[in-house]
Amino acid sequence: MFQAATKRPVRTTPKTAFLRTALLFGGLVLVGADRAQADQQLKATDHKKLAKNVAEYFEAVADKDGISDALADLNKNVEKIEKKAKGVPFLSMVEDIEQVFYLSKEYSSSIRKGRVSTETEPFFKGGDVEFAYHAPKTYKDSKGPYPVLFCVPDQGVSPEEDLNTNWQDADLRGGTIIFSIGMPADAEVQNTVEGGVGRLMTVVRFARKNFALDANRYFVAGRGSGVATAMHTADIFPSVFAGVIGRAGDMQPLSTGNFLNQPTYFAGGGAHCTAFEAEAKEKGWENVTLDPEGTEADAAAWMSTTARNANPKQVAIQPNSLFCSSSAWLSISGFEAGQGAKIEAKIEDNTITIDGEGIGQVTLFANDLLLDMDKPVTVICNGVKHEKTLPRSMTTTLDLAVSINDWGRVYTATHYYEMPTMAVEGE
Repeated sequence: MFQAATKRPVRTTPKTAFLRTALLFGGLVLVGADRAQADQQLKATDHKKLAKNVAEYFEAVADKDGISDALADLNKNVEKIEKKAKGVPFLSMVEDIEQVFYLSKEYSSSIRKGRVSTETEPFFKGGDVEFAYHAPKTYKDSKGPYPVLFCVPDQGVSPEEDLNTNWQDADLRGGTIIFSIGMPADAEVQNTVEGGVGRLMTVVRFARKNFALDANRYFVAGRGSGVATAMHTADIFPSVFAGVIGRAGDMQPLSTGNFLNQPTYFAGGGAHCTAFEAEAKEKGWENVTLDPEGTEADAAAWMSTTARNANPKQVAIQPNSLFCSSSAWLSISGFEAGQGAKIEAKIEDNTITIDGEGIGQVTLFANDLLLDMDKPVTVICNGVKHEKTLPRSMTTTLDLAVSINDWGRVYTATHYYEMPTMAVEGE
């Protein structure tokens, strides 16, 4: 199940694992039955006031000036809100914080709507990424957030042609922002971060910056040869997407290791898609859909009922790439990519059990949808037990918002643990 990489392994550290993803993609889009469904507790006017404070804080951080004053202004308004909430801590209101972070952003005012438009964006390996997008005729950031679909075309198909030929469903176009991303001429690197995967994630960064997107409704789709690229992208970045769509093409052999919380829909898939479903079922997962006769409309219907669970009670990571270093609330470091390392973690009540092989360290990110933050949290790392209270912190919440750059993943506390050594499978 765990395939060794053929390239010389590079060992990660906590700093390099985090910075590698943050620098490349600007800080890096299944509703589980266990997802907490706390309602927003604040009024829209409160959200707007706090969003203004948060925006000023983020601006101060970017300018490296006035940070203390901006934080003080934010904390003043938080104190007022907590008084009205009869002492309920603002930092326990995770869904309210999500809304505040969403409203704190300014989006582009030059979005072209109701037609396919082409753009370019600089690529970290040099040159530009060419892509096309279609925004609904009625798109306004004030009407958001909107779901978004990132498409990888078949070999030889341009992004513009892909959108005009393969993604024309009226309902999909009417409510979803759709991108198609140009792939590298060299097919050998299409499924790598240095090639097609990196190009796709470059457009994810562009979309996140300019469009009012629903952080829990990012989908990635491939057609023909693009199915493999879509799957490899979701495999490397398991925290970003709500799900993966494959149309009229097969994936390459790939383990389900990073797809515990990423559902997949294959319309007209091949033998590798079938094998992928079989492996998922062996694990007791029912999140792979095979639809041999599936159409674009069927894929759109599947999207309409699917959303990312940003706070799942279980996560798993199988780092086949140096960039595959986090899933939801768990980040890993001290691993050799593609060398059989793996980790699983689950939350039961206020206990987090983490079992891993070939992983040196883990960092946990916590919030009140995952844990009772007013009580001590027990963390068991490869059998070694730790217990401590994880205090909520405004600066931690804000700093993580900057580094993660995903308003759907709000964390108010974090803690780092060493993983006791366990042999990698096969040693």
